[in-house]
Amino acid sequence: MGLTAQAKVLVDRSQVFCTRKYALRLPVVPPERKGKRVGIFISTAGQTWENVFDAAIPSVKCFFNVIDVREKDTRYLMVNGVDEKGAIDRHPTALQDAEALAGEVIAHLREVGVT
Repeated sequence: MGLTAQAKVLVDRSQVFCTRKYALRLPVVPPERKGKRVGIFISTAGQTWENVFDAAIPSVKCFFNVIDVREKDTRYLMVNGVDEKGAIDRHPTALQDAEALAGEVIAHLREVGVT
């Protein structure tokens, strides 16, 4: 599965940053913010396939690259098998995965000097 329509709109609207960065050779973010940004992709899917998110990841990587979020500063939380309303609440690891991701992001931001 690819990106949702809402995520695709965000990616499409970032074209202005792509033009600014590659055509005009202008910065997308201030120099003092480079390396101090984290990109987080959160997605769910009803399918239980192991590779259900594989098609979305290249678009996410491209988007974060355009807005100057380094790949090493990108995090993913992708939960499959949650099709019906409330299924995420019953998922065996979703809450713990989200909490772990939050802790990791907070620690990383502190490490790079963002408070």
